[in-house]
This record gives sequence, structure tokens and C-alpha cells, in this order.
Amino acid sequence: EQNGNRNPGGLQIGDLVNIDLDLEIVQSLQHGHGGWTDGMFETLTTTGTVCGIDEDHDIVVQYPSGNRWTFNPAVLTKANVVRSGDAAQGAEGGTSQFQVGDLVQVCYDLERIKLLQRGHGEWAEAMLPTLGKVGRVQQIYSDSDLKVEVCGTSWTYNPAAVSKVASAGSAISNASGERLSQLLKKLFETQESGDLNEELVKAAANGDVAKVEDLLKRPDVDVNGQCAGHTAMQAASQNGHVDILKLLLKQNVDVEAEDKDGDRAVHHAAFGDEGAVIEVLHRGSADLNARNKRRQTPLHIAVNKGHLQVVKTLLDFGCHPSLQ
Repeated sequence: EQNGNRNPGGLQIGDLVNIDLDLEIVQSLQHGHGGWTDGMFETLTTTGTVCGIDEDHDIVVQYPSGNRWTFNPAVLTKANVVRSGDAAQGAEGGTSQFQVGDLVQVCYDLERIKLLQRGHGEWAEAMLPTLGKVGRVQQIYSDSDLKVEVCGTSWTYNPAAVSKVASAGSAISNASGERLSQLLKKLFETQESGDLNEELVKAAANGDVAKVEDLLKRPDVDVNGQCAGHTAMQAASQNGHVDILKLLLKQNVDVEAEDKDGDRAVHHAAFGDEGAVIEVLHRGSADLNARNKRRQTPLHIAVNKGHLQVVKTLLDFGCHPSLQ
């Protein structure tokens, strides 16, 4: 047994394992042990089943998606299984750990979900409002991706980008119609801070002029407030909502507010290929030569993305053409 299906880390075929380490540590431990690719992000949030131990004592783990990945044993932690029957059957059967009707909470970390969504329905800025919110699984695709109804609309998510809040068949998710909406409302109330600033950013991202107008009349709203690390100004700029920018500019908004990457509204406009937005920002005295933390100006971004209309607009407004 010692050599056959056991390894020095004490893992055996059939064991359930998790990864409890930070991504950077996992990546460094994987050097020489199968490496790391973007497709492996599912392994950071999903329990897998040991299905093989190779001659180097590296561990082959299978996930509910059907994927198999090879790991340095130092990366893996044996999962504490409360009801071993259920969990093992779920993982080894390779079935999805989700069912239609489950209530799930969307990951609230913007950078992480952007990575997880690659190849899984992708990421759209309009999904910002769903971060951290609870939705209901409507459909499970053959590749295990989930169609989730959340915030009044439906998006496709990588199963690793959501966590289960209540199972299909439990009292809360079984409730029908009105009762469900009451229960969900309770659930949402506990997570919705009634945050006007968050509402403002969402409305700006979605181009909802009436809602933005309404929110700006509220005395307790902060026009520079953030949701998921972005201001209403940045969200409207990236999505090309010129009418909303004009409303915000009347409200003493900070056109130079930066997100955590140092990107200002003008960078977001260049990224989103929104020449008309650049024009409005220019009239609002935005610095068109501002550099983000990667030392990129909006012109760098527009050139890199091949957004020629934005390049032309920036140059027309006297941007420094030097791309140093």
C-alpha cells in the first residue's frame, strides 16, 4: 500500500482535497509539478477527488467539471468531510455540485471573478452589480457552467465564481412565488446595505438616466462613492453613457478619481472605445494625459486596443503623442 496508491503526504486515491493556499504560493509550488494554467482556477474554490498518484508522487485530482489536474502534494489539504457519503458520491461521480433551483452567492472580488470568467461566459462590465449578490441557478450547461438569475437578469457564471447559499429543495429555495420573493428580500436585505452610492454606480453602469437623476437628488448620496472599486463616473465612461456623465459633471464630481489600478474615467473611456465620452470629459477639464499605475496614458490604452476613433479624438484635443 505504501508504494501503490499512497504518497508521502498521506493522500490516497479517493481522498477529497481542497487548496487552502494563496494563488501566488500555489503557482510557485507548482513549478516542476505540472505547472499552473488559467484553466486551473476552479481548483481554488472546489473540492476535488484524488484519482491518481504518479511516479514522482505528484497527485492527480479530478474535479466535478470533469477536468483532471496534477499537483505538488504540498498544495493540497485533505478535505474535512462531514457526511462522507454525500460528498464523496458528488465529487467522484463527477456530477455538478449545483442543482437547478439552488440559491447561490456571486463572488464579490472583482479581479478574481474576471479571471474565473475567462472561457466561462466571460466578464462584462454590466455584471458589476451582481458581485456579492444572491441569485438562483436556472440552468446547468454541459460544461458545468451555470446560468444564474440575479439582480433581475441572467448571466452565465463559472461554477467556481459562485457559492451555494441554499440547496434546491430546501425550504427557502423551494418556496414558490410570493413566499420566495419575501425570503429572497430578507436575504437581499441582509446583504444590501441600502447603499445609495452602490445604487448610483450600478445605475450609471447600466445607463439608467432616470434612476441616476433620482439618486442625485438624495442628500445622502456621494457622487464619488464606489461600488466594487469603481465610481459612477468610471462606470458610465467605460460603457459610453454620455447623458449620465453630463448629469454627474453638474454635481461637482471628481473627474480624476482613480480605481485601484490608478485608472481614471478617461482611461475607462479609452478602454471602452468611447470617443464621445472623451469629448465630454475634455469639456469637464479632465487630464487627458493622466497615467495609471502601469504608467499608461489613455492614448497608450487606445493604441494597444486598436481603438482608432479614441486615438484620433485624444490627438485632436492636444494629447501628448509621445508614447514613452
